[in-house]
Amino acid sequence: MVLSIVIVSWNTRDVLEVCLRSVLNSLQDLLDYEITVVDNASVDGSAEMVREKFASVNLIANAENVGYVRANNQAVVVSRGKYILLLNSDTKMIDSGALQVIDYMDNNSNTAIVTGRMLYEDGSFQPPYRRFPGLFGSIARNTFRRIISLNTPFLKRFRYEELDPEEMHDVDWATGAYLYIRRDFLKQDALFDEAIFMYYEDTLLCRRAWNAGYKVTYLPIAPIIHYRGISAKTVRPKTILYSFQSSVVYFERVYGALIARFYRRAVRAIWWLNSLLLRLVPVRRFREKADLFRYLYIEDRNS
Repeated sequence: MVLSIVIVSWNTRDVLEVCLRSVLNSLQDLLDYEITVVDNASVDGSAEMVREKFASVNLIANAENVGYVRANNQAVVVSRGKYILLLNSDTKMIDSGALQVIDYMDNNSNTAIVTGRMLYEDGSFQPPYRRFPGLFGSIARNTFRRIISLNTPFLKRFRYEELDPEEMHDVDWATGAYLYIRRDFLKQDALFDEAIFMYYEDTLLCRRAWNAGYKVTYLPIAPIIHYRGISAKTVRPKTILYSFQSSVVYFERVYGALIARFYRRAVRAIWWLNSLLLRLVPVRRFREKADLFRYLYIEDRNS
């Protein structure tokens, strides 16, 4: 088995069907591959759709939403491929470029993780890579940028905006929406750290790869369309909380418990302050932000 394609779905029935058809149409019989869908207790008939329309797809139907991380780990444990492709359910494979990616990885054994060309629905480039997050940048992203997001030089650097998307680049980390992973690098069945529910699992995985002496590489080939966050949009405040809590785990794993504790307390303090100050602004949008910060502060403190 050359490639194990893993797709985690939560209430994305329609786009999941598009994703699966695009994979089958793009790869056909060009290589030996398998597809595993892990459904996280969807209520929109996603699991039933897979059973009815895609008999060749392996389906793991969870009775509860175990999170993105545990769902991926479930699939990796039973997969057999030399390489693993993580593919979001809200993506569409455009061509058979996966073969070129695999060829590249076969010939570059020091590369553990590869991402390919990712596009928005309108065909414009969607950067699938970032630099590793820093402490103060992460504090700003979880607080002040939730109020007003400015494209500062620091944010441009974080997003690698200086890179030419038409060229190959080694990058710090690549998004889990579209990742090719060398199984040999894992050295164990678990792919992601299960202290994380969702978000930052890809950042931590790529950090592990670099720490182990491997590379993470962007290749300007094998394009997919990524429709972005279709599941997450339905529970937006909760996903912001998950993202922050996962970033705490990231800082603890990389920099230690003391730094992670400082980071968490600093963000919470700013949330509390913002929830008070923004309520004084006679503009509805800012009052809604105040409610968001209050929700985040309370929920994280009680978790």
